[in-house]
Amino acid sequence: MAAEYQGTKFEQSFHTLSKPKQEGGQGYTQIRRLRRDGNCFYRSFLYQVFEHYAIELPQGNYKEQYQALVKVVEESKKDLVDNAGYDEIVLEDFYDVFIENLKKLESLHADWQAQKEGGIADYAAFVDAHLTKVLCNHDEANYIIMYSRFLAAAYLKKNAILFEDFLGESMATFC
Repeated sequence: MAAEYQGTKFEQSFHTLSKPKQEGGQGYTQIRRLRRDGNCFYRSFLYQVFEHYAIELPQGNYKEQYQALVKVVEESKKDLVDNAGYDEIVLEDFYDVFIENLKKLESLHADWQAQKEGGIADYAAFVDAHLTKVLCNHDEANYIIMYSRFLAAAYLKKNAILFEDFLGESMATFC
């Protein structure tokens, strides 16, 4: 991978990220490539959140936080309509795909166990394959990412006073 970045403006960044911490680097030993299509922030963020809960929930960890997250997302559609100015009909399909995939994380371990005999033997690899399939395709991924964009825009609109000075324009124009 170092050869891929050699001679580019990212060469030094790669060395800093891959260098061990004791040598002043970040200590990362691997990277995960996702689609490079302008949605990389949302895709990476969602991948990390979904992966965290998919791995931790079967071990009995973070159940309360997961349930709180599901509750926030369930209530978010009403908030987007009532407080952010979106029409419910615009949000419905995006919301449905997002919440369906979020709730799917609870049963992912059972799905893995059901297919383990003739499928992927390692649960982490199964989660990776599942999330890559969900978050790197044109169908579901675009709906999940779009709903995330709605949530981010609503947050910016509600907290416009904190961000407008950085924009040089009004939040309504920006969002």
